[in-house]
Amino acid sequence: MKPKPKILIMSVGEYILTLLLTVSLCVVLYLSSVQNRQEWESILENVRLACTTSRGNIDKLTQDNAALSAQISSLSAEISFLRQEVEHKQDKQDRGGERLHYELSAAERDLVERVVMAESEDEPYTGQMLVCQCILNACRLNNKRPAAIIKQYAYATRRPEPSESVRKAVAAVFDKGETVTDEPIIYFYAPALVESTFHERQRFVLRCGGHKFFAEK
Repeated sequence: MKPKPKILIMSVGEYILTLLLTVSLCVVLYLSSVQNRQEWESILENVRLACTTSRGNIDKLTQDNAALSAQISSLSAEISFLRQEVEHKQDKQDRGGERLHYELSAAERDLVERVVMAESEDEPYTGQMLVCQCILNACRLNNKRPAAIIKQYAYATRRPEPSESVRKAVAAVFDKGETVTDEPIIYFYAPALVESTFHERQRFVLRCGGHKFFAEK
């Protein structure tokens, strides 16, 4: 005969103790799982916050970069404009359109005043200044003195006594460097008195009184 197996019978106390141990172990495992989950959630939340902060910083840097690019473009345009202004002023200086003083001898002053009087006796003061500018600009352009320019550009041969207005115009242009226009005018004529295809082929600048004034084309 086979021996009968022994049946282990726990007492009530042992059963309760085993149950308590099992429950305790389950509670410990659960609490451990909860704690780990909270830690991971905390880590993930920190990562999300870091990403959000980084995205905000990137957006701000992008905006700052766009604003800086706009400022650079504006400054570049301003620099370009100022460079053009400087070049324009230098060009006018080189062509005789903008200098402060031109020394005239007593004989040259008398000659210029009489020629301006002959050319613009009936013109307004501004027109007389413009004739002075034409003589002065031609002097600088050709590097010649007034007597040579008056002959070269075929100014009037009459030499009337200059008026006070003409004397002031000559002084304003030659002594003080005053101008009516910044354009380097050197030619003029009176359309009501003569026709001139030569003048009309030049670069027209302005009309004053009975004269039209031109710069070289």
